[in-house]
Amino acid sequence: MDKETGALIPSKRNRSLAKRASSAPEVTAKALVAGSYLLLEKITSEIGLDIMLKKCFPEIYAEIMSIVYFIVQKGLPLAHCEPWSIGHLHPFGDLLRSQRISDLLRRITENDRQHFLSLWLSKMTEHDYLCYDITSVSSYAQSNEYLKYGYNRDHETLPQINLAMLFGQNSHIPAYYRRAYRATLLMLLH
Repeated sequence: MDKETGALIPSKRNRSLAKRASSAPEVTAKALVAGSYLLLEKITSEIGLDIMLKKCFPEIYAEIMSIVYFIVQKGLPLAHCEPWSIGHLHPFGDLLRSQRISDLLRRITENDRQHFLSLWLSKMTEHDYLCYDITSVSSYAQSNEYLKYGYNRDHETLPQINLAMLFGQNSHIPAYYRRAYRATLLMLLH
């Protein structure tokens, strides 16, 4: 420690490292977390999700897969994806800025989603039986056009969104989902 300024004086070894680092023209190495990527890559390949996304979204499937990997790994809102994308190996392999994710999600239309879900549902029914489940999610949101008042099993006096889901009986993999109202739920059952 410098007696006059109180600043720390690095040892000779640390001074040497600091001097070499400051004289390097650019950083040429980086470390990324890869374990979860390797596991998810194997799983998505085994279930055919990677092929299906490439087929349905040829220009943006890598970004979609990276977002899926982030959600599976972290379970956080997509606003936290950018810092994650810096330090983790993922299919897109580049920085996923919040604005890029917003633009990407805007590009995926309802028709695109339904096309993917119909192909995915067909693939799932080749090797598995389907189970059907419905649930409702209540919300305090004021501006969500999909929220409606209806029967609430929890006896909450809140508007809700009803969701219908088909999933594989043996695989437990989601096969199809739909925002549903009571009439739609009855149609799906028949």
